[in-house]
Amino acid sequence: MYHGLKYNPLKIVLEKAPGSAILSLLSTLELLHTELAMETLSALSAKQNNDGGFPNQFDRKCSGLKATYSAATALLECGTKAESTIIKRAVRFVLNLQQPEGGFVEVVGVPIPEGMSWESKTRPITYYASHVCRFLSLAKQADGLSFQKAVSWLKNMQLEDGSFPIVQGGAPDPDSTADIAFTVRDICGEDDDTYIRAKERFEDYLNTLAEDVERGYYLYEGNNQELDIYYLTQFLSKPIINAGYDLNDRRVAKTVEAIISTQRPDGGWRVFWGEESDPFYSCRTLEMLLLINAIPKSAFREDLIRYCD
Repeated sequence: MYHGLKYNPLKIVLEKAPGSAILSLLSTLELLHTELAMETLSALSAKQNNDGGFPNQFDRKCSGLKATYSAATALLECGTKAESTIIKRAVRFVLNLQQPEGGFVEVVGVPIPEGMSWESKTRPITYYASHVCRFLSLAKQADGLSFQKAVSWLKNMQLEDGSFPIVQGGAPDPDSTADIAFTVRDICGEDDDTYIRAKERFEDYLNTLAEDVERGYYLYEGNNQELDIYYLTQFLSKPIINAGYDLNDRRVAKTVEAIISTQRPDGGWRVFWGEESDPFYSCRTLEMLLLINAIPKSAFREDLIRYCD
């Protein structure tokens, strides 16, 4: 055992995870003053392209919407000023991808792999808008018309049962619903009707997750599926944990047990679309376990410092 985990995750996380994920982890561990953090911050900033965007994961020569709001959000959360040139350029790049109705699409040049129906260069994606709204709020753009249009569009995408689809007219999507629900909570408050209705669906989804964890698999299109890390962590993001979902919740505690049990020998965790451990989701999972106090922050903090030395 390694501080409550089966294996040490530091090697795969620190050597292979993207800079934005590593910076978020270092922030959680209060290690932004370290040389590693400063080097990672500098390297991430240097990746900004001439158009203000950041390279997408499929073709590094092309800037992407997701890559840009992820990188810029990480920079802001690590102390980069909203008034800085790098953030202003990222804001302009992102807003250029806003559609007339208020939603956002991915850059035309991004080569989205076949089968990734949750990505689109032509139809606005709800969770894109959710993440853009968080970014714009941090970038002090909440008073702007573009931000207001994005929030309004996002709210209008809510279905009758309180859930959200991935695209307009689509079926209810649990992880998009969870993501959007807590974005709306953070932006509009706990008394917002959109959040209240979405939270009801989130509770249903969390109940289902706990049931799946107990039986050791989940059903997808009628087939039994292995509990992968994407499925296990879709309802345990930082905003959700900050909203009070912790180990005192039986459903959360059971899910955390399953997460720890599914760790792989290389220290990472696997997502359903890959055969190998995924560095990004492994880093994200480690941070989640630290935030929720499932593993000791002080011990990991000391080990990380030693690992970097």
